[in-house]
Amino acid sequence: MPRNSINLEPYKTNIIQIFQNNSIDSVVYHLEHHHQLQVKKSTVKSWLRRWGVRKLNPKVTSDAELHARIQVLFHQVGLEENEMMHVLHLDGYVINRRTLRRLRKQLGLSRRADPTLAQKQADSVLKHLKEELDKGIIEGYGRRMLHRHFRTELGIVISRDRLFSHYKTIAPDAVERRWQDMQRHRGAYIVPGPDFVWSLDGYMKLEPCGIEIYAAIDAYSRYIIWVYVGISGRTAVSVLSQYLIVLRATGRHPLFIRSDHGTETPLIAGAHHQFHQAHKPEIPLSQCYIYGTSTENVRIESWWGQLSKGLLFRWRDYFSALRNGGLFSKDSVPDQIALLAVYMPILRFHIPSFVRTWNVHGIRKQNNRPHVVHGKPFMNYNYPGQGIRNHGRDASQETLRTLWDDVKDWDADEYLPPNTLRWCCDQLLEMGFDPDDPNTHLEDDPNAPYLAIYLELRSRVNLHMRGHLSPQLGLSPKPVGAFNWQPDTSSVLRSDEIDLASYQDKSDDDT
Repeated sequence: MPRNSINLEPYKTNIIQIFQNNSIDSVVYHLEHHHQLQVKKSTVKSWLRRWGVRKLNPKVTSDAELHARIQVLFHQVGLEENEMMHVLHLDGYVINRRTLRRLRKQLGLSRRADPTLAQKQADSVLKHLKEELDKGIIEGYGRRMLHRHFRTELGIVISRDRLFSHYKTIAPDAVERRWQDMQRHRGAYIVPGPDFVWSLDGYMKLEPCGIEIYAAIDAYSRYIIWVYVGISGRTAVSVLSQYLIVLRATGRHPLFIRSDHGTETPLIAGAHHQFHQAHKPEIPLSQCYIYGTSTENVRIESWWGQLSKGLLFRWRDYFSALRNGGLFSKDSVPDQIALLAVYMPILRFHIPSFVRTWNVHGIRKQNNRPHVVHGKPFMNYNYPGQGIRNHGRDASQETLRTLWDDVKDWDADEYLPPNTLRWCCDQLLEMGFDPDDPNTHLEDDPNAPYLAIYLELRSRVNLHMRGHLSPQLGLSPKPVGAFNWQPDTSSVLRSDEIDLASYQDKSDDDT
């Protein structure tokens, strides 16, 4: 005798509500105790399928952290859908493609502009292109860098080819210069994976005006680990502090560090050696630190070229013009104070912006250079492809605390003494200029940005110091010395004496 079929349609609303917040067992219990219906779980599942009801993942639908993560991956990192799915799964989120698309729509994350707004968007893009060119930000950018800059820094969604077409129209000379720069031979430089080698070096072309830049790049992925913009890029204490700040944030260090043999490297070489000794006490310095000339440090040198062509060339020319025109002298304290007060915040905005764009732009696949790792530096560093492992080590927290105690009193962000900086900011605001949010209308000549503001502040600093007024104005001292220890670098191998690939098997054994 066939069983009587159970009609759950009258209870649909209650069943769905209970199911979304609880389990199938809760639905069965509710029907039995509140409606005197005895049903099997399979029956409930059958009706749910008939109604097209799926279990919503509460972590997906209501997790503000996930929503924020999706927005960051879309706007700031600029990931495509497949990449975003991959990252979210590795981050521990259970989400399918359809749910991701629904959430993107819910969050207003659309890649396609309304066709009716195409002309309006084109006008807006041309306007922004001209503004960014005038600022000296995008000249020298390639197709991928330009596209990422507009998307991640300006929030403008436009196809890469259409954007570059507009760019070629208004800046043909810049496109031609970039093409000529690319026509040079580059040798192979093969690294097995992220955190195998970090290449470190300083950019000193702005140093004659008191501004120093130092950076580290992961040699495998070309991901920029850190960039320092300040007054002390190449002192031993500063470089060590930069390194330790990263390790305090990530808890990991690379297998090798590669740098030139400058006066700024002994402390970081010794510190890196100590971190390795925490894992393997007998390891010699030569198996974790590589010295070579700056020109041999190809990864970071290549990136300095990108930064210079893409951003800094205009600042280098402008500061040189100030010196040649007698408008700046490094021997003049008022000149240094005024220049740092006006331009340091601006450079600290534009250079990290360039780094963010660089880290998420796409490196194209090159058939004639198969060793080049293509893709986005962000993905290749944080989420390397199948079969590629991270070669970094967990940093000894005890060693990290000991080393940090040596440098923690030095403020890497300081570029003027607090009293001097406050006084300068008050003067600049009185002039209608906020260095943290400069008014572009005050920039008469893109090749001489805010020259009138600089000259006016320079004059005010001069008068203030000559009148011996309060507060006393001055410059911040640079950290000097090597504290209580100096590492022995006599055993460090030069880069032309070491084959990085030969260490791949050894590093596997140490993991």
